[in-house]
Amino acid sequence: MAGFRLCPKGLLATLFVSVAFCLLGAPLGAQNRDQTLRADLASGGVARRQAMWYVYQEHRDELLPEVAEYLFKSDDSQDHAAILNVFRAYGAALERHLPNWVDILDRFVTHDVDPDVLVACIDRVTFFREHRLVFALTRLADHPRRRVRLKAYAALSDLGNDTLIPVLLRLLNEGEPLQRMYALEGFALYSDRRLTQFLAQSVRDESKSVRIFAVEAIAASPGAGELVGTLVQRYQTEPDPEVRERILEVVGRERWVGQAFLIHRGLADDSALVRRAALMAARTIPDRSAAYPISQQLTNEVDRDLKILGTDVLMELGRSGGGLGLVRLLEGDNAPEVRARAALALGVLGERVGVPALVRALDEDGAERVRIEAAGALGELRDDRAIESLRAAAVRERESYEVRSAAVLALSRNRSPAAVQALGELESGAPDPVISRQARQLLQSGGR
Repeated sequence: MAGFRLCPKGLLATLFVSVAFCLLGAPLGAQNRDQTLRADLASGGVARRQAMWYVYQEHRDELLPEVAEYLFKSDDSQDHAAILNVFRAYGAALERHLPNWVDILDRFVTHDVDPDVLVACIDRVTFFREHRLVFALTRLADHPRRRVRLKAYAALSDLGNDTLIPVLLRLLNEGEPLQRMYALEGFALYSDRRLTQFLAQSVRDESKSVRIFAVEAIAASPGAGELVGTLVQRYQTEPDPEVRERILEVVGRERWVGQAFLIHRGLADDSALVRRAALMAARTIPDRSAAYPISQQLTNEVDRDLKILGTDVLMELGRSGGGLGLVRLLEGDNAPEVRARAALALGVLGERVGVPALVRALDEDGAERVRIEAAGALGELRDDRAIESLRAAAVRERESYEVRSAAVLALSRNRSPAAVQALGELESGAPDPVISRQARQLLQSGGR
């Protein structure tokens, strides 16, 4: 065979070395890389957390158990968070590469762990929908950090696991009010009709704070309709204003229209906290039937802010309750801002019963802001009884331009013959040419 030649010995040796390098080089490289990753894991800090991610990214799955051990070997919460992120990245494959991950997390979840990390642990439980970790979650039922507790309650509720119920009932029977409050937070998130009877008992707890938590838990309960009567009874005998306040807040927020009589009762409560809650509930529902008791309360109200709030609520409800409360504020309150608000409301609500008081305010009130609002309200009411007062205000010496201008505009709103005549007199006889010009323009535009 003329074309056939044997390989020289040197070339054969070179070929053997190359094949050996190809066969052995890759495992040696992987082994070296594992050693590097282990060294980085041991070094701590950013290098450790980068190594943890490389284990997942480069499929060094055999090192995952060593990564997980740093949940216990490291006291750095950033390490713990990085490990939990790696767990999530593995997804369904986590069980294959780290079969005991549930046991690891179960040992790790304690009150001593950083709250942010505990929240991340709970997220992993929810992500994997892992029922084997429900007992770890129940250990967090009395965690001192509220966000951790609520996160655990919500996760158990999402899993539909009843394990939390006996834990909450145990907490509800603890001697410390704080423990009972924890339980009621859980009741509010873990809706279950079986808890209804215990909520009814809690609203009579000796601790004010527990009763407040019970009110909120009742509002969130699927059996809230059955417990409304319990709240009504409690309100009528409740000695603490903060609890009464919370009950009214719930009535408004849940729009329990059938319990509006509690709002009416709260409007005259001896506590400003409760009166404010009643006004806010009337606004939220909205309870138009509350206009009359609000007006009645305005005749007696001593709190400046509540006078303004009550006036605003009446305007939002579109009723004045007869207007007498607003008239009383306009005529007798010491605060100009309250009187001005009352004048505005009388006009907005079309309360003609307020015309005499508005006229007196325009003539006599020492606050410019009140006189401006009184003139504006009289313009809204379009009542001929106000014409002379408005004309006089428009030409009054040393009166501000803002008041005189508001008076002219108010006259133009009333298109009765007497008002048109008064406006014509201002056009021709007002001492201030600016007012004369304004009157002329309004006459020509038809009051627009």
